[in-house]
Amino acid sequence: MKVIANLGRKGGSGKTMTSHLLAHGLSKGYGLPVNVVMTDVREDTPMNFHPDRSYFLSPITNKDIKSDLEALDRIFVQTQKIPDSVLIIDGGANRANVDRAFAQLADFIMIPVACGEEDVKVAEADFWGLLQCLKESNANGDVCVIRNRWPGSGRGHERLLNKAYIKNFLAKGERTGMFFPDFIPDMPSLLDMANSNDPKTTPLIDAVACRFAEVVARKVGIDLPPRQKLIHYPTASEIKAQKAARKAAGEQSTQAA
Repeated sequence: MKVIANLGRKGGSGKTMTSHLLAHGLSKGYGLPVNVVMTDVREDTPMNFHPDRSYFLSPITNKDIKSDLEALDRIFVQTQKIPDSVLIIDGGANRANVDRAFAQLADFIMIPVACGEEDVKVAEADFWGLLQCLKESNANGDVCVIRNRWPGSGRGHERLLNKAYIKNFLAKGERTGMFFPDFIPDMPSLLDMANSNDPKTTPLIDAVACRFAEVVARKVGIDLPPRQKLIHYPTASEIKAQKAARKAAGEQSTQAA
């Protein structure tokens, strides 16, 4: 079993979306058994399984560090019994002590970061803090920062790269090897895919998730099986033809009556 944690103190950085994107790619694209541990659940407990989702969710109700770790340990033991399984920890915001405890259990830690000035400051501090934590605890996990929803091209990308704090952040990242070798694109539809109770996906999301899963797998040392044949999504013309066929069948039925 491999354990991958998406951590970081900044709220809204994309920890949950990154967890779901990776789980979707590994499970639907490659058939691996994946369990996502939702560690910041308060009132609304997500379903453990959904027919439109190819992986499991295991909620931890965020009471305190002791109960969180006890619950995670139970999930850890259960998931470990499944061959070739992957456990993904979806961390919560502003929980530095919990993050350090989770980090010691992980083979690989990703810190998602948006492109705001406060976002990059917090992500950089989290990177060095978790790295120090792993060193002090003699843990073998690796840590990196993954850019999430940064403009990929065009004027928005150029304006971002011209900002002083971004230039400084990118220079530090390249010099220290802080960055994950891939990024998560700015796709609002990814939020629909990460909806715990009503997940929605598209061929583009499938492709992005599979590519992301491949990069993470190489980083962590997961030998992926051949990619599975993904479900065919009907095109707009196919949907139109299906509606026309149903309408025609209905008219024929009415005439026969």
